[in-house]
Amino acid sequence: MKNSNIHKIIFISLISLLLLCSSLFYNKNSQVFAWGEKEKCVVDPVIETKYAEFPKGKIPIGETTDETEDFAQKIIDELENIYNEGTAEVEEALAERDEAELEIEAAWKLIDLTGPDSCKDCADTPCDPGDCNCIEIEGICVKCSCTPCTGEPCPMNEINNTYNEIENHYNNIEDYYNSLEPRPQNIADSTERIINLIEAENLSDEDPNRWKILNKLLNSRVKLEECLIGYEFALKETKTNMRTLSCEIALDKIYLGELNILGYFEDKIIPFPHCYPYYASETSMFKEFIEENIQPICETNKDSLECREAIRDFMDNYFCCEGK
Repeated sequence: MKNSNIHKIIFISLISLLLLCSSLFYNKNSQVFAWGEKEKCVVDPVIETKYAEFPKGKIPIGETTDETEDFAQKIIDELENIYNEGTAEVEEALAERDEAELEIEAAWKLIDLTGPDSCKDCADTPCDPGDCNCIEIEGICVKCSCTPCTGEPCPMNEINNTYNEIENHYNNIEDYYNSLEPRPQNIADSTERIINLIEAENLSDEDPNRWKILNKLLNSRVKLEECLIGYEFALKETKTNMRTLSCEIALDKIYLGELNILGYFEDKIIPFPHCYPYYASETSMFKEFIEENIQPICETNKDSLECREAIRDFMDNYFCCEGK
C-alpha cells in the first residue's frame, strides 16, 4: 500500500535505539523482572484522561510511524507535482516559442514564393509583339494572339507545402498553449494542498491529521520514558517492574504460553490478535484498510505467509507491561 522511504528508515532507527536502551536496562536489572513460564504482567486498558483516545498501557508508536510516513509521502507527492508542473511549463513554453519562430520563418518564405518577383501570372503577362500572330482586317491589326505560356511560372507545390508547414506550426502552438493553461492552477492547487496538510485543514477522510499524529508521538514518547525509567529503577521498592513489548513479541509470548498478559489483551469482545498492525483501533487512519485487508487473513494464523505479506509495510505498536 505504501512505498518505503527515508522517513520510515528514520523512525525505524529511532525505535531500534529505544529498544537497545530498553535491552540494556533489562540486562542490568534482569534479576528483578524474570519472564518465566507462568509470569504475568498487565497492560493497563484504562483510557487515559490526558490522552482521551489511548489506553494507558498502549504506546502507539507503530501507528505514529505509519501515519507520519503517509503524511510525508503526501507532501512529497505534492512537491513532485509542483516540480513536474513547473518543469513541463518551462519546456512547453520554450517549445511554443520555437514553433512560433519556425512559423514566422515559414511565413517569410511564403511571402517570397508569392512575391511579384517570384510568381508571374500568364494571363496578365503582356504579349511580346514578336510572339504574336496578328489578324489584319482592312489593313488594321485587330487581334493579337500570343503564344501560350509554358512551364510553371508559380511554384505551386512549394507554396502549398510551405502553407501546410505554417498551419502545422500554428496547431502545435495552440496545443502547447492548451497544455500550459492549467499548469499554474495545478501548481497553486498543490501548494494549497501542502498548506492544508501541514495546518490540518480541509482534509479528506483518507488524509493524515498532523495534530493527531503529533499527539500520538507525544503520547508514545512520554510512555516510553515512563516505562523505561520505571524499569531502570526497578531495584527501588517504590518503583514498579515494567517492560516494553512490541505487538509481535506480545502475541508470540501469549501464543507460546510464556507470558500471561492481563488487561488490554484480555478483551474478548474484539477479535484476536488484539494489537496494531493486526488490529486497528478507532484512532488509526488505516482502520478501514486493516479491517478489510489484514484482519481476515491474520486472525486465524498470524504466522502465515499471507499474513506476513499483508502487514509487511506496517510497524508494530508497543505496550508497557507492568510485572506481577
